[in-house]
Amino acid sequence: MIKHFGLDYAHSIHTKKPIKSKYAFRVTVNIDGTLKYRCRLVGCGYSQIFGQDYDETFAPTAKYRSLCILLHLAAVFDWEISGLDVEQAFLESNIDKEIYMNLPTDVYEDSITHNPVTTRLRLSIYGLKQAGELWYDKIYKIFKAEGYTRLIHDQCIFIKRDVETGAVTIICIYVDDILFMGNNPSEIEATIKHFRAQVTNLTVMGEVKRYIGVDIKRDRVAHTISLSQQPYIEKVMRSNEISQDLHSENVPIPMSDTVDYATLGDGSVPPIQDKVGQFRFLPDRTRPDIATAVGILGSAAAKPTRAHLRGVNHLAKYLANTKELELVLGGFDSDILLFGYTDASHNPDKTSRPRLGYCFFLNLESGTIFARSVKDTCVSHSSCESEVKAIDTATRQVIWMRGILAELGYSQNAPTILHTDSESAIKLGELCNIGNNSMHIVMRINFIHESIVAGIIRLTYVNTDNEVADVLTKLLPVSSHAIHREFLLHGHHGVKPSGDTSKKSKQKRNKRILFKLNQFTGKYVHKQASKK
Repeated sequence: MIKHFGLDYAHSIHTKKPIKSKYAFRVTVNIDGTLKYRCRLVGCGYSQIFGQDYDETFAPTAKYRSLCILLHLAAVFDWEISGLDVEQAFLESNIDKEIYMNLPTDVYEDSITHNPVTTRLRLSIYGLKQAGELWYDKIYKIFKAEGYTRLIHDQCIFIKRDVETGAVTIICIYVDDILFMGNNPSEIEATIKHFRAQVTNLTVMGEVKRYIGVDIKRDRVAHTISLSQQPYIEKVMRSNEISQDLHSENVPIPMSDTVDYATLGDGSVPPIQDKVGQFRFLPDRTRPDIATAVGILGSAAAKPTRAHLRGVNHLAKYLANTKELELVLGGFDSDILLFGYTDASHNPDKTSRPRLGYCFFLNLESGTIFARSVKDTCVSHSSCESEVKAIDTATRQVIWMRGILAELGYSQNAPTILHTDSESAIKLGELCNIGNNSMHIVMRINFIHESIVAGIIRLTYVNTDNEVADVLTKLLPVSSHAIHREFLLHGHHGVKPSGDTSKKSKQKRNKRILFKLNQFTGKYVHKQASKK
């Protein structure tokens, strides 16, 4: 046998059926914008047999909301951040089964028998069903040996804390992209040195400028970290053959709030799943302001109308105009205090299935660390029921966030405030007064009530104009969208949410927020507000 790159060329007869393999070609973009052409030999996992070639396949990755929490903490407390990129990470792990593989016949062929060349795998290889799990097990053992503890709420976050010195070091793992952060640079360097001794092929990135497709820009003076996806937006524009020179067109909102998007097509218009799918990556990362628009288009992607096609074009123009927008985390406020907003739109598409929205913040100076806009799968009989569903869904997120913050050392001693503009939903949750019209959602109401009694959440009324999650449930007019977008991306600017519905209070709040807007849409909104 000849050993080569973790493969043994096995010409001997073996009883196990070999799996298939092929070459995978891929083009990636470097940070400097240059193209990188890749060719990789991969195993065909679909040809593996359960119980013979693999058992377990689970391989966790860090949650994006966990990353936002860590970046917020790093910005506020001025932690050091360093990154590692492991090249060919899955080849670093030993294989856990006796697996044979046929090499591609168009490249490898036995010179004597002209049969496919069969190899026995000594190391893991890309394409195997258990490759991700084997890699995770390897790095877990490495960091555990160094004294790091794995978080319960996110298995890809590791923490090491020195009680005497107060030093803390945190590791965030997303497959082969690893972030090290903390207030002890020497500990970070020592961990990286130890990791390099265990892994052969890796690159130390130093100051992180891009992570899992998101550009990272840091301002240590302002204690902020800004996240953006401008290169990805430009890539979407190119793939859809949409001109990026659209700044002359005034498109201040993602989609028009006066167009009927609820009516589905009759099949005459081709599906648009591919177009909407490209937009999906943005609201999940750095652009929550387009979450509602993407959700509406996604609901009709299989049977669109001409209106939906125009909606896709409208959203593309909006992104082209606002591609420089950034999600800003951090600030000078060192009190890590979790609070959020919940809202629901009862009948947005004439099916009585509400659209639920919620978002969370860690101080009044930072943008949102997590925001979602989802369409409920069940019909709601009233707007109050829709609001209860939104609070119930947001409360589950609160429990998880309070848990991970406690593991990181920032326990939430006071109840997490959830702002909502539904007084009836607040009363139902606080009093648990279940009647004929609410008995079918008794489990949701009891869950909210018990969370209030246990001191996990506290429901607070906020008027609709101050309801930040409103932009996550429906399409809004220009002025409202711009203000709520500013809250989501850049924070509250020290303005506390209020339940005051007076005209004077609303004008005072809007004036403070509008002057903070620095995009062209913000200038447009301020001009319109001045005319009114």
